[in-house]
Amino acid sequence: MYLRMGLVQMSGSRMYWETDTRHPPIADVMPRNRFQSLLTKLHFVNNLTVSEIEKRDKLWKLRPWLESFREKCLQVVPEEHNFVDEMMIPFKGKFSSIKQYMRGKPHPWGFKVWVRAGISGMMLDFDVYQGSKNGKRVKSELGLSGDVVLKLASTLPKGQNYKIYADNYFTSVPLVVKLLEHGIHYVGTGRQVRLPNCNLEDEKSLKKKGRGSFDHRVEGTHNICAVKWYDNRAVTLVSSFTGPEPVQEIQRWDKATKTYIDVERPYIVATYNKYMGGVDLLDSFTAKYKITLKSRRWYMYIFWHTITLAVVNAWLLYKRHCQALAMPKKEMLNMRKFQAQLASSLILMDTTLTTPKRGRPSSGSGNPDAAGSPLTARKRPSSDDGSPNCPSKKSCAHPPLDVRKDLTGHFPMKVKRGRCRHCSKGYTNTHCCKCDVRLCFSEERNCFWDYDSIENVKKDVNECAERVGEAEVRISAAEDNVTGLQAKGAEGEDACAFLENWLPEALNLAPLRTTLTLERAHRLGQKSTSNTAAPRTLIMKFLNYRDKATVIRAARTKGQILFKNHPVRFYEDLAAGVHKKQKEFDGVRQQLRAMGIRYGMIPPARLLVTHNGQSRIFNQPAEAENFVRTLKTESGPG
Repeated sequence: MYLRMGLVQMSGSRMYWETDTRHPPIADVMPRNRFQSLLTKLHFVNNLTVSEIEKRDKLWKLRPWLESFREKCLQVVPEEHNFVDEMMIPFKGKFSSIKQYMRGKPHPWGFKVWVRAGISGMMLDFDVYQGSKNGKRVKSELGLSGDVVLKLASTLPKGQNYKIYADNYFTSVPLVVKLLEHGIHYVGTGRQVRLPNCNLEDEKSLKKKGRGSFDHRVEGTHNICAVKWYDNRAVTLVSSFTGPEPVQEIQRWDKATKTYIDVERPYIVATYNKYMGGVDLLDSFTAKYKITLKSRRWYMYIFWHTITLAVVNAWLLYKRHCQALAMPKKEMLNMRKFQAQLASSLILMDTTLTTPKRGRPSSGSGNPDAAGSPLTARKRPSSDDGSPNCPSKKSCAHPPLDVRKDLTGHFPMKVKRGRCRHCSKGYTNTHCCKCDVRLCFSEERNCFWDYDSIENVKKDVNECAERVGEAEVRISAAEDNVTGLQAKGAEGEDACAFLENWLPEALNLAPLRTTLTLERAHRLGQKSTSNTAAPRTLIMKFLNYRDKATVIRAARTKGQILFKNHPVRFYEDLAAGVHKKQKEFDGVRQQLRAMGIRYGMIPPARLLVTHNGQSRIFNQPAEAENFVRTLKTESGPG
């Protein structure tokens, strides 16, 4: 009901039940008094069993819910680029010890939440700020801002080239060094006072050189780069993996000449502008369809905000899955439709639909003047009433799939004859009271069962499985497998760094334009304590697909490759479905090999056969078997 209130917002929750402003999608779910009674009884912890130590936590009344929600957020596969910033939950009440004021924010009064979000706006980790303890701030090496970034980054996998972006409130050189120790890179705007012994040109000298001028310095020990760039004013950026090169030319509006001019922009500025702003995007998503329910308990404002955040995360995760399945954008649900279907599923799933009666029985049924009174409730005319002048009723949309397949409360009712919603061919007078659609229910056709049963989902599951297989092929296109490397101590703690140094040396690669970079690398299977066990396969994913093609080509050209007198083999990593499909061609390939006919596999799983100077491609093993059978017939018994 809270999600439906966010879609149709009113100034007070009582208005959804009032006569003049009644909203049936909410008012028909439950009575107003029951809704408000449930709100007063909503608690997250037993106040009588909480210890004094637990009460030291200022959020102890909401802690179980926050921990459960954070655990679900951490289960989502993180994005490569993450942005850290603060988020404000609006609140102007008096009875809260963690309320903060931040000047310049759209909602300056409220609760501050530290958030790590991806470039898509998905919240991946968070922490509610509780202020100082007993009026004292605990001093640390990195300070409050550095500790926040380090805490939110601690839940990222280490040594897999994840990137953190933040503004100048968080940036410091000790923080960048600390993140590098965990294998996490950093880019952020900085303050000159937090860059000791970094003598960059001042803003006046850069202004004299003109727009686009910049100065940079590189710290030699950890390879940290600081760049000061002047556009309308000077801005300083700090990074551990990018710098000013390559310099790009962009267009900027010049007020003096009233034309666009070309301005040089360092690459670090373009990188920061591209991947920052994930938390701001999340704020814009949460503000779209959110309603504020007033309460005397201040922590309820945090709870309702986390409900909205959960809906936004679910929608963004749904979009990620749709993109992985190569679903057209027209078929994807926008946030409004997604939230509406989610609300309908939560309300209707596993329930029997009943419409509660409102108020006292009407006494105007026997009064002839009551029919013409504007206060008498009347149904909107439709084509079902049999009136010839009534406009035709629009066809209703399908209910959510969760509601259709819950096998609860789908009772048939007899109504006026109309077109079936499932087959769209037959006409029927049977109506599903829960799905609110007409469905055929006769000896010849039983659309009632097909529409509301689990069996009809199998086709959709099979289609999704095929799309998932195609997505796995695209994902594995940048992955390679290496077998033969010794299982103990070969790659050390950082497999990516080991392979980036060993591959060019082992394959005699010519100097590349860019450094060979791996996104991640790890062993497959479980560790074995036996010294005679075969080395486990090492799988690696390249950041650039061209690097993968170069490594595979060099491995095939060189032939035998040794590591400490052990043979090493390279092969492309393919999805399980592709391996299975390629294996179906094994029988045909054996026959072609026996006949001396040239053949080969075309990714992902197609057979190329060359015979008498002509090449043919087969998508299915049956087609190739028919071709081989034809060749045997033409060649004769001999």
